[in-house]
Amino acid sequence: MSGLRSPLPRREVIRFKLVLGHGPSSWMIAKEGLPWGGFSHAINLLADGTVIDARSDKQPCLTKDGKLDPVKRAGVQHRPDDYERWKRSVTIEIPVASGMAAKWEKWLHAQVGDDYDGAAIWGFIAGVRDHWRRHWICSALCLGSGREVGVFHSGHLRMLKDSDCSPDVLCWLASAGAKGEIVERYGV
Repeated sequence: MSGLRSPLPRREVIRFKLVLGHGPSSWMIAKEGLPWGGFSHAINLLADGTVIDARSDKQPCLTKDGKLDPVKRAGVQHRPDDYERWKRSVTIEIPVASGMAAKWEKWLHAQVGDDYDGAAIWGFIAGVRDHWRRHWICSALCLGSGREVGVFHSGHLRMLKDSDCSPDVLCWLASAGAKGEIVERYGV
């Protein structure tokens, strides 16, 4: 035996980024969550460092070949990670079974082009929960993607509708419920 060890298997993870944006709508969403103001937006952070998220406003997007699209779009889009500067952020990694990270990204890419659920977000702020099929708010998209790969599967989570999930609730579910690990913090 040569004494060389075989490399450890690479741990598969999915990552969510919870952020606080600038502006009044970000403040209203964050106030709905944690007592100290929490987060206003939830993002799926892909292995290549790009993101897929749901936005009500038009932001930079990536084309299918990964180049910056000259047209800014709202809704569920594939975007560069640095498309906006945040007041604060937390990145959470959740370990998944072999092959699940690829399945997660494939599911997310299939949602690209879906509409933003503007009625749900205003209902969320007003305390009236509703959700249109194939329309997403940011945290509902993250919760749905996690459910797709079995991360958010325990009994009590089955009762939580996607549109009931705020960015702060997602933070708690990902870090405590799904045993995720905070791997990056900014401004927190």
